[in-house]
Amino acid sequence: MPDAAWERFLRTFLLNDGANVRNLIAHGFARNVGPIEAALALRAGAVLILLTTDRAVTRDVETVRAAVAAPAAGTRHRPWSQRLVAALWAARRELRN
Repeated sequence: MPDAAWERFLRTFLLNDGANVRNLIAHGFARNVGPIEAALALRAGAVLILLTTDRAVTRDVETVRAAVAAPAAGTRHRPWSQRLVAALWAARRELRN
């Protein structure tokens, strides 16, 4: 496929003028994803991964490593029991929706 065709595919699949899948997924509205949408999402993801430059990858890796090495100031680590309770409440809320 030529570059213009890939651009058209990505715009149609991901942006407002088309299927707007990016927004649907970001806001949790894509609940009934079929095999066609899944295949198109994999294709779009693969294209975007292949389009990434080495410079961008290196920059992003360095950013992530720095963030992991020095977490945001003022954050505290909760005990596992508090995290477990919070996760259970979140799961309960999701199941009720």
